[in-house]
Amino acid sequence: MAPDLWAVDWENYSEESRAEEAAKFGILSSVIPQLVEWTTPRIQFPCGFSRFEDAMQFYELFGCTDTAIVVGIGLHRSLEASFKSQLEKESNRGLGLLERIERRETLGDGGVTMGYEPLGFDAMHFHSWLCNHSPEEIRETTGVQINENGLFSSLADGIRTTDFVREDGCRAI
Repeated sequence: MAPDLWAVDWENYSEESRAEEAAKFGILSSVIPQLVEWTTPRIQFPCGFSRFEDAMQFYELFGCTDTAIVVGIGLHRSLEASFKSQLEKESNRGLGLLERIERRETLGDGGVTMGYEPLGFDAMHFHSWLCNHSPEEIRETTGVQINENGLFSSLADGIRTTDFVREDGCRAI
């Protein structure tokens, strides 16, 4: 993922480690000092940008390859109360993410909806339902299928899957 913690000055990464991570996105090691300086005040904890414009500028300024894509995520307003109800159990109480949600910013214009992905948030990182169940298992037990992007086609399918995962329990596959 770019940017990630390797792209900020408050994390202790060697120049070699930063260069290895940057290379995954076609970013030249020669621009890493400028990248870190530019990214540090714009990145939102835990990682990523809260503004679409910053994400696009990062992509354009630092020569990301054509195979890299900018992905935006959002929380449907109907799920805000559910998210907040879980913060007591989360080790960092939603640090970084809660502030974004409370600003009620929308996703940038011009994007394409790829689908819906039920995500968990723990210790300032996201994790997927795929940590617990395979797409085949979800299809067999709930009838819900993922789309060509590996996501659910509707919010209702994502909620149905989330309900199943909660009832079945979390386990590694």
